[in-house]
Amino acid sequence: MFSPKPTVMALTALSQLKKHETLAVLVNDGKAVSELMHLAEERECGFSLENEGDYSVVTLAPRSRVKVTNPLEEALRLMGIEPAEAPIFLFGSEYVGAGDKRLGSIIANEVIFNLGLQEQLPSAVIFYNSGAKLTRPDSPVLDALNDLVDMGVEVLTDSVSIEVYGSDSGAVAVGDIVDPYVVVALLSTQHGVITM
Repeated sequence: MFSPKPTVMALTALSQLKKHETLAVLVNDGKAVSELMHLAEERECGFSLENEGDYSVVTLAPRSRVKVTNPLEEALRLMGIEPAEAPIFLFGSEYVGAGDKRLGSIIANEVIFNLGLQEQLPSAVIFYNSGAKLTRPDSPVLDALNDLVDMGVEVLTDSVSIEVYGSDSGAVAVGDIVDPYVVVALLSTQHGVITM
């Protein structure tokens, strides 16, 4: 699971530092350490890392004043997530529409399959609530979702939803598990969101 939260908080704090001050960030995730290292490279900050058992202390020492206009967008960019013109599709259920569940399941399968046939692919397909069932190993749309990933579409499943609707292993069979913060960040930086 990845989250831009440590990077957002670090960027905000770095922009408030006075000359010769440093920032110490406590992290318990190797991905966060990697993102902060990338931030240090991009923003020309000194970087040091101390492992303290269950967590690490990352120290960032800016060589010049750090100016940040939108910490969330910059954090997402550092993570390789660029705001795009392409829409995001949201699936909050394994069914599309209200009414007959069998028909709703068929429609959901058809929509997901047909996403890969479009001239402009979505930038991401996000699954939450019972829609998280569609990213499990027993999903009827697993092949179509893997095809979307192969075409460069991000397939993301909400971490809270996968705890409730996920497989026994707590993993997804396709894409990444992200926390709700990432879902909100993506939705707030995209131009078009389509809820199924």
